[in-house]
Amino acid sequence: MLQLQETNNIEPVHQKDDKIEQFKDLLAQRRSMLSTFYSFKVNLDENTKQLLLYMSLLSKQKLTPNCLFTATTAGEVFNFIQSDHGYNDDDLLCLLQLKLHLNKELHKPLFISLMSCQERHIQNIASQLCLYLSANSLQNLVISFCPSEDETLHNQCLLSLYYNKYIVPYINSEHFSLSKLSPLNHLYLNVLTTNKISCYEILKQFIELNYINSHLFEIFIISLNETEITKVINKMSADVNLISVVINSMSYSGYRKFIPFLGHFLQDKNNALFAFNGLKLMLGENLDQLIPLEIQLESDEDKRIKALSYYGAKVISAWKNNSDIFTATQMLNGMQIDQEAVINTLQNGSQKHRYFANIHYVIKSEQRVSHFNSLFDRKRLTT
Repeated sequence: MLQLQETNNIEPVHQKDDKIEQFKDLLAQRRSMLSTFYSFKVNLDENTKQLLLYMSLLSKQKLTPNCLFTATTAGEVFNFIQSDHGYNDDDLLCLLQLKLHLNKELHKPLFISLMSCQERHIQNIASQLCLYLSANSLQNLVISFCPSEDETLHNQCLLSLYYNKYIVPYINSEHFSLSKLSPLNHLYLNVLTTNKISCYEILKQFIELNYINSHLFEIFIISLNETEITKVINKMSADVNLISVVINSMSYSGYRKFIPFLGHFLQDKNNALFAFNGLKLMLGENLDQLIPLEIQLESDEDKRIKALSYYGAKVISAWKNNSDIFTATQMLNGMQIDQEAVINTLQNGSQKHRYFANIHYVIKSEQRVSHFNSLFDRKRLTT
């Protein structure tokens, strides 16, 4: 007869908790959403809710030492940031925003620790976090750290003050000194304040400092009026190495008169994708009337470029014939750029459109505006 063995003393087999892996999957999903014409605020909001839920659940579990999820002090969070945690900087900044949303008491002590650290990588994290947090209560601290010897930290502090409408208090504070500013610091102040410097001179500084591919340059271009943007684009057009920047600048500005130029560039395989993205930024879904959606979504890049090139002439023809989709003088997402269109795009536009709508918003608003990559404290989007 078979004897059944007693199992009372057998150790149970623990199933590996997969919440951390699911959390990482959500981070990867978020990365794919942030800069595309095909994801929207509702998608990002749902992702944020899920990330916050998992962060809350993981904070209540017994995990490994030196873990951000279970950290209860600013020191523990700081130690995690310094450790070999395996997250890239963008994901780490997302993690930190989630953590500080759940543990708001850690804001100030962690912020001071990060800003005071002399390690370059930590200061880079600090500079981005101070921009994304953008809490009113932190602005005096930002001002005190603004004359940092680390140029990147200083510039991100200036951006944070700009988004929070604190640039003037900083300039009037005891911390401000022209003698402490680097050429790049000067460029930030020239763009972010009302200094009466010509657009030609500021463009020259961007080129000399090799800073054209920056968020600051986007702010500069979008802040120019029609006469100024025309001068800047004409100046850059003389340099063949700046053609992609010219195309981007045309679309960032949103002015209708640049449509035929974008149609021309659409016919050039070397610039077709830049031109397509520019037209999509300006026209939004209205571009579907000129270029079939299946071509816009073609996954094979070479095939898409070849197909797009056939539609440049159609774009130019529609513009010449005063098509209804080109009635606005200055366009974003198919609408005349004004406060109503900016708010509408922030609520309903694609992530790519919302990114540039946010820049228009911060330039024109008299109130503080959260950075586009801020996960929370974006009251204008929820009221």
